[in-house]
Amino acid sequence: MSTTAQSIEQLLNLDETEPLDPALDNSGTIHESRLSTRLGAECHRKNVPSDYVSDEGQYLKSWKQARRAYKRHRIGEFHSPMQTTLHRRSRQDYRRFLESDRQLQGVYQDFTTALISLRVPPLFNGTYLPPLITLDSLMDAMPPVMDALRYRLRGHEYEYARVVAGTDHFATPHIHIYIWIDGKPTFEQLEPVVVKFVEKCSLAPDDGRGNRAREGALTLQYEQEITDRGETTGSRYIATQLPHIGNVTQIGEPSLDWGTVAHATSRQLVGCSYMSRNGIE
Repeated sequence: MSTTAQSIEQLLNLDETEPLDPALDNSGTIHESRLSTRLGAECHRKNVPSDYVSDEGQYLKSWKQARRAYKRHRIGEFHSPMQTTLHRRSRQDYRRFLESDRQLQGVYQDFTTALISLRVPPLFNGTYLPPLITLDSLMDAMPPVMDALRYRLRGHEYEYARVVAGTDHFATPHIHIYIWIDGKPTFEQLEPVVVKFVEKCSLAPDDGRGNRAREGALTLQYEQEITDRGETTGSRYIATQLPHIGNVTQIGEPSLDWGTVAHATSRQLVGCSYMSRNGIE
């Protein structure tokens, strides 16, 4: 079954949680279009694991075909004694993120946190984009975004963690930046960081849809919610967004789809300024 540009665009729904994703479609039409899309373009072919390239080596597999290859890879790792599997590295990052959070609570005298979430749509002119192209657009905007963050927080001590995740139903890449701050910057001080993303990301809607600070793209917390293990709920949230964090025998298809993209890309999807400088194990 083919899907026209008009019929796909009619499925777009600006909901609260994932405002740039298509609406859920019980017919499966939108998922059929998504999964038949190539994982990436010709420019990605030499940089992805060979499992995601066609047997002839001429093109990248479809997202659905690549997902099967990713699942086989993860199952193989599940039964492997190696300590450097995707899942084990992700679990290590999970522990490091939360330890960073706990340590910074004790270091900063005027402890504040901020969460910036930045999104791109998975379709362009009614056509589903290869997910590696969508991811490239997101990541290419990060240097000016981080420059804006440094400028807006000049005069404050701060650290950050950054995770690129996939949306819950369509595995669309989006980025979370969690910031620990010693001080109390205002919402207005940090809002230009979100605006900078809209300006610099080639796929972000010019009108700010999905990336409006006052509609969820920016959350600023002066009073923290702390879990029973002592970390902020925000740090726990971004830690759960790490790629490959779920057990491959238990996760659903969207998590497998995003894991496929995360494994295929050469982009750095995870980072934490504090743990990288302080050798947190």
